[in-house]
Formats: sequence, structure tokens, C-alpha cells
Amino acid sequence: MTNSEFTQLLKPHYNDAVNYCRALCAEQDQIETEEILQQSLLKAYENVDHLKNQKVFKNWLFQIITNCFYNAIRRPFWKRFVSQTMLIEGKDFKILTENYFDENQLLIAALMHIQPKERVALLLFEIGGFSIKEITEMQKEKSESA
Repeated sequence: MTNSEFTQLLKPHYNDAVNYCRALCAEQDQIETEEILQQSLLKAYENVDHLKNQKVFKNWLFQIITNCFYNAIRRPFWKRFVSQTMLIEGKDFKILTENYFDENQLLIAALMHIQPKERVALLLFEIGGFSIKEITEMQKEKSESA
């Protein structure tokens, strides 16, 4: 596949992919978030020839972003950093809301209180526009209620 063909596949989903990656990586700094996005796009470009059905490109791309995110948070290297979750853990949510004036910051803070897998599911639904059934398949869950 040529560069332009890949770009044409990516173009309609690029903004959603960027927003998904930013929300998913809210605990990371901007440079780390950009690295995860770039790594995801590179993996997608390198492996696009293995994609049998171009109609599922968006699902496939978001799965790559999710996997790159999981790989990044699993690395022992990241353990040296204090996450935002640890900094706000234990505080009353009302106190937390008084400290954040921007709705986006409040949303990010709330997202930090849930497990990464649940955060992924929520963001895939809200930002990615995937159905619960699609998210269940992407996360390899046995039931939609999981």
C-alpha cells in the first residue's frame, strides 16, 4: 500500500484517533502522549497490508492505539513517575471539583479514578463512537456487561 492510500484510509478517522489517544493518555505528559500516537500510527502504517478488510480500519487503528497505551503503562520505566491518580487519590470529589475550573480537567481527573481497561471502554464509546458490542470484541470480553 502506498503512502497516499494509507493517508486516505487514515484521514476520516485521524481527529477521533488523536482525541482518543489524548484522553486515554491523560496521565502522561504531552510528549509521552505524542510518542504513543506516533508509535501507533507507525505500527498501523507498517501493518496495514495485513488488514484484510479496509472497512474495519477504524476499529483496527483504535485497537493499535489501545495496545500501545497498555504497553506504555506496563513498562517498568513508567513506575518512577508519580501518576495524577496517586496525587488525587483519597480526596473528596467535592474538594477535587473546587480545584479544577476547566471542565476538561475535571473530566480527566474523574477518568483517573477508574481502571485503565474501563477508561479505554468509556473512551472508545464516547470519543471513538464504537458500539458496546464492538468494544466487547476489541477488549476480548465474553459478555457486553463486562
